[in-house]
Amino acid sequence: MYRILCLGPFGVRCARELEARGVSPQHILCLIRENAGNSLAGLRAIEIPSASYKNVTSREILFESLPELAHPTEFEFVIGALWEGFSLQWFLNVLPKRREFSNVSLGIGILPSSIHGNLRRTQAMNVVARGRMEDKLITCVDLGVLTNGLGPGASLSALEGHCAENIAEALVAVIRAIELSEDGADSLRWFWTDIGNWITEMVFVSTRVSNNESLAQLINNLQSNPVLRNVKENIVAAFALITFSGDPPVAKITELINGLGHFCKQETLAVQLVQDPKEEGNITLSLFIYRACIGVMGATSVAPNTKPMIPLPSEIDGLPLCPTAAEGVPSPQPSLGKPKQEELFLDVLALSRFAKTEPTQYKSENLDIPTYLRRRIKL
Repeated sequence: MYRILCLGPFGVRCARELEARGVSPQHILCLIRENAGNSLAGLRAIEIPSASYKNVTSREILFESLPELAHPTEFEFVIGALWEGFSLQWFLNVLPKRREFSNVSLGIGILPSSIHGNLRRTQAMNVVARGRMEDKLITCVDLGVLTNGLGPGASLSALEGHCAENIAEALVAVIRAIELSEDGADSLRWFWTDIGNWITEMVFVSTRVSNNESLAQLINNLQSNPVLRNVKENIVAAFALITFSGDPPVAKITELINGLGHFCKQETLAVQLVQDPKEEGNITLSLFIYRACIGVMGATSVAPNTKPMIPLPSEIDGLPLCPTAAEGVPSPQPSLGKPKQEELFLDVLALSRFAKTEPTQYKSENLDIPTYLRRRIKL
């Protein structure tokens, strides 16, 4: 059994999309900050899904144990938009520390696009980088990449809605593969672990053809997809989830894998075959492409230094710190001479803390005397 934790208003959007795609509400928990309830119903016009729903305070987020999190199974997936402060706190402070999230297979942190501001995007990248250092499998999903087909004039609500649909599609494909595989989540966790040392952006595309159709049509669908136009560079890994019904069509699957070479190199591609009776003669390809975030280095854990420590000459006992003049070795730097000792003309100990050695004169006036005395002003 798996559980999905959806954070903030965007997480509620994703929960609604997941339920629309057949995910049971028993598997979903939505958490949102108390003071965001009005904006949830009014500003964004999001309906609360039938999943478990909880308003929490900032103190409950970071310190108190929420009873809704007590469950026999741990969370497999966590979804949150990193432009929302609520999700930022969770990815930064809660995921690395809470027992319930020790075996999270996939933490999906959706990166803000330029419409949210570059500062918020930089903060999100720092959060993900810190999560990587603590061995948390957090995957960035670029909102701009996921919503590339909407055009530059799309509203923020349309961008977030389109992004939530893509995330739900990707997660449903992974969940379906977990349910049908014998090893459960372990069959897919190796792939998330394989990219664990990278700060990545995920691009997801799903397409389907029938057994009677040529796979050339499927490849053409991928090539015409606007999301895949600009993702060929900086690819770290790619994961192809192929589901089919009946006996495995070996020839078609081989042709499909070869066709994926147009988008990623074979050495970065991992393939998982899943037999699904619901396909009913169709072949579905769910393609996950992970690329390194431009301008951000992949954060890796600190490895011990195994190189031998070679001491400096000054650290070895018995060796002089520098050559002597008797050895005839010229000094690398000319001598600057010994500085003269400063001479104090005042008895410092006899002076108080604020005592002055001489009066302050300005235009023949002693400024140490108050003005009303100096100018004979009667008070």
